[in-house]
Amino acid sequence: LEDHVDLVAKSGVIAHVVSMLKGPEPEEGGGKKKKGKKEPPMPPGMAECQQFAAQCVRHLALVYHTRKHIVEAGAVPMLTKLCDSKIRSTRQHARGALLSLGVDDAAVAVMKASEVPEHILMLSNQSLVEEVKAVAEAEREAKREAERDALRELRVGS
Repeated sequence: LEDHVDLVAKSGVIAHVVSMLKGPEPEEGGGKKKKGKKEPPMPPGMAECQQFAAQCVRHLALVYHTRKHIVEAGAVPMLTKLCDSKIRSTRQHARGALLSLGVDDAAVAVMKASEVPEHILMLSNQSLVEEVKAVAEAEREAKREAERDALRELRVGS
């Protein structure tokens, strides 16, 4: 697999595959009922194209040295959007790609900025899990200390 991925990465095709993840641009639409941008209809074949591209990116993200290229090509925001796709396999491939990308600590900042769902970040990045555990432990210790202080005050006041 790595040899094939190396060939793909060296050919420069990653940026083209990532560009296939992008759907149609939302149109500026006012109207009385809906404000802001509304989603235009998908052109024929676009959903299948996104599904195929998400699957390709998922497989490319399995190899360590291609992750940087995928992130630099702007895949993370598009994959995040595809996590809400109406097509189940597209959602699965997008989530799988994000899980693989999240293993790389360098991608975590981009993933946070792209609002990747928290559960994907936690599943993919062990250092984030350790960070959350440390914060939770610190909060528990602060609560215990506050309880001890309250007990001391009750004893002193009695």
